[in-house]
Amino acid sequence: MSIADNCTLEALEAENMRFIGSSLAQTLYRKPLLITLSGELGVGKTTFAQGFAEGLGIADRVVSPTFSLEQRYGDVLSHIDLYRLKKSELSAILHHTEEFPGIRLMEWGDRARHLPLKEDIRVVITDHEKHGRLITVEFLDLPIPSNREIENWCREVVLPDHIVDHMNIVARVADIFAEHLVKRGMVVRRKALAAAAKSHDLMRFVDFRENGTHNRNATEQQTTAWSVLKKKYAEKHEGAACEFLADHHYSEIGKIIRTHRGYPDNELGRPQTTEQRILAYADKRVLYDKVVTLEQRFHDFAERYAGGKTTAFAKAWYAEMQLLEQQLFPEGVPTLR
Repeated sequence: MSIADNCTLEALEAENMRFIGSSLAQTLYRKPLLITLSGELGVGKTTFAQGFAEGLGIADRVVSPTFSLEQRYGDVLSHIDLYRLKKSELSAILHHTEEFPGIRLMEWGDRARHLPLKEDIRVVITDHEKHGRLITVEFLDLPIPSNREIENWCREVVLPDHIVDHMNIVARVADIFAEHLVKRGMVVRRKALAAAAKSHDLMRFVDFRENGTHNRNATEQQTTAWSVLKKKYAEKHEGAACEFLADHHYSEIGKIIRTHRGYPDNELGRPQTTEQRILAYADKRVLYDKVVTLEQRFHDFAERYAGGKTTAFAKAWYAEMQLLEQQLFPEGVPTLR
């Protein structure tokens, strides 16, 4: 069972619209992709498209392709405008662009909804008396597991209760950060983020030390289940969780989980998308079942893995998390309640 994800933001000025468009480009998990952009004349669709292109790293100036119908920017972006097309002409332009390997951003996409149009992301911009422009982003491109599914997975892998508690607290902290960022005008997939946070340590047991406390205190049921799963998912816990979710048809949620360790030497990659960065940071703000500062987490890190010594690796890890904090919250970290 998959649940829907959406995000609503406010834009009082053109620069707000550009920023929102740019932030959407940081929430993408697969290609090819079709994004439809709808709204009345003059609401800022082209400004949104310009910000989106900037977020993709396109240096060329993006203008509305009203007369050319389509403007391509390499294999990265196809910017399409359906405004001047008659209904009878829509099928032709859709057919012409359907093999594009990158992202199709289609202005006036609502004009083609009578056709078999598979939208991946739907953006609607409307005027609002009090809030300037409202931008609603509806994500249709990736499935999201329900809380019940995640709870069933935790039972399936016989995950210890304290790890389940940790994941749930990380999810709460991540959502507080997400809410703050949305208010600042950043697109965030809050439901996808929540699902990733609630399952990010699902396979934590694969990293348990052979003679460590967790293994010594494991029940017979846990020992048996973990032995089978460790053979099937022969990676560290982030990669193992990513594979587990892919096996359950939630590979994009696995991609959010994959980089949450966020360490400088993480062979699985550093967090790049907005949801990956929020999850990585939120995870470092929760120690077991307690919300802590980065500094407190850093001291625990040194204590657990280096006998209280501050190693070069620990310093690099701490510096990377501080940088991530500054990138996400340049105006200050929101208070955690």
